[in-house]
Amino acid sequence: MVDPNIVFPILDLTDWIFEGEGVYELDTDWGGQFYIKENEMEKHLQRLIIDSEGKILKVTFEKIISRETTIFSFFMPTKILMELNLELTDRKMTLDEVKRKVISNTEKNFIIKRYKEISEADFNNKLRAAPNFVKLFEIASMEDE
Repeated sequence: MVDPNIVFPILDLTDWIFEGEGVYELDTDWGGQFYIKENEMEKHLQRLIIDSEGKILKVTFEKIISRETTIFSFFMPTKILMELNLELTDRKMTLDEVKRKVISNTEKNFIIKRYKEISEADFNNKLRAAPNFVKLFEIASMEDE
């Protein structure tokens, strides 16, 4: 379930998700169902997600849909298909705060590092010049081209 007052697109600024993907993901709708490793469930409640107005969103658990266990479960965590909710909080980030957050991870950005489609300096300059959250999200997720 998604709070109807959330303004899409949204951007997940969570460090551990960025480090796993190497790029920020722009989300134009919240699918709600996700496979989560059982030992990482609590981490998802700490995610930093913001909407197009800078409002910080909160992830909550709705329900477990199914569990996937394997014969190797003694060394591989169980995967759970869960339904996650997205709710508004009373906290907000400024455009400059989000810019600083994204710029702080530029050197870890997989597309810049691996494909060298844009230099770090050019990427950071585009981020600094973003006039609003939507444009900033597009640049951060490399969907502005």
